Amino acid sequence: MVRQATGVRPGPNGLIQDEQDARRAAQWLTRSGLGDPKVFLWAAALLTEPSVGAAPGG
Repeated sequence: MVRQATGVRPGPNGLIQDEQDARRAAQWLTRSGLGDPKVFLWAAALLTEPSVGAAPGG
């Protein structure tokens, strides 16, 4: 659905890799009303993986 409407494709883990693509997909899902009916507003989020040996909280 999102891919057909926006051309945005998820990466190998199912997440959208490009920030602008993620924002475009989130905007489309919000405007279209075709996403999960429990979700009112879709937004892009950045997921990161902590460095090995990094101190907690900083």
